[in-house]
Amino acid sequence: MTAPKPYLRDQTDYGPEFRQHLLYQYQLMAESADRVSSRRQAANGLLVTVNGSILGWAAALLTLAGRDGGGVSSEVQAAVVIAGVVGIGVCFLWVFFLRAYRELNHAKFTIINDMERHLPASMYDAEWEVLNRGRGRNPFAVTRSELLLPLAAGALHITLLVFGAVA
Repeated sequence: MTAPKPYLRDQTDYGPEFRQHLLYQYQLMAESADRVSSRRQAANGLLVTVNGSILGWAAALLTLAGRDGGGVSSEVQAAVVIAGVVGIGVCFLWVFFLRAYRELNHAKFTIINDMERHLPASMYDAEWEVLNRGRGRNPFAVTRSELLLPLAAGALHITLLVFGAVA
């Protein structure tokens, strides 16, 4: 038997409206979990755009500066190095956001799963069981694979930083 959850009261202690209130709160939590996923996707889109803009700006700057064949000025080098540093910082922020969203969703689904034990069906638990049957997969693996995006962008920014420093 699992230990009682401090946020989940027993039906006998709560009163006759327990089921109705539980269902309403369950719906709120499910909607809240969906909004967190939407915010995570929006943040990913924004950070992909920011990283692409930084890389594109620096590449354009290097291309324009190298057109005359005389090499890249120290000002352009400094600008490209700064762009690389800013891009790396954005990537660290991106990783922080992804981890925060993963932890928040994990907490929300833990509470949702606890609430489902008092409902006729545990739909989220059943969904993960069906999806992961025999695979030994973590339900939060999507967020882990999302971490490859800021790592790849960070590698590009490091390349940009090095290239800007030696150009």
